[in-house]
Amino acid sequence: MDRDGGNLRQLTHAPHGAWLPKFGPDGRLAYLSWHKREGKLQPADLLISDDQYTKAVVKNVFINDYAWSPDGSMIAYSKLGALVLHELVTGKAQAIAFPDIDKQMSSHAASLICWRADSQAVACSITFLGDRQEGGPKIFGDDELFVIPRSGQPSWFRPGEKVEQIEWVKQSGRGK
Repeated sequence: MDRDGGNLRQLTHAPHGAWLPKFGPDGRLAYLSWHKREGKLQPADLLISDDQYTKAVVKNVFINDYAWSPDGSMIAYSKLGALVLHELVTGKAQAIAFPDIDKQMSSHAASLICWRADSQAVACSITFLGDRQEGGPKIFGDDELFVIPRSGQPSWFRPGEKVEQIEWVKQSGRGK
């Protein structure tokens, strides 16, 4: 719709609902189109739409979160057990399996995905999606912030407080 509320038009046709709409740097819209729930996790298609076409990035996968790269050439999305870096033009996908980072993370998913300005790394939270007992012990990923480069070894640290948002900050005068 326009700023004044005029020219309202529907952008999605998702029979089971659309979720997490996010505009890319070039104005394209990405969103999740849910499928019928099957068990605990609800699968979805990750779709990208412009004014004329809608294209699926991936279909029928549980997706916890996703983020556009700053240049709009990639989307990072989290599925159960992995973070996927998907090149939009070529369709090439690089999956970073969470158990490869740490064997304790097979039932985890990423959230708060944030790309570095040069599109060469993402930062995210990676938390356990399984059942938890109330007041139970901490699980690896509860307090850690992860940095996952496109090439190289992922790393993590504990920021000392609950992470609710992630942003990369460029320091002036220090190069990249």
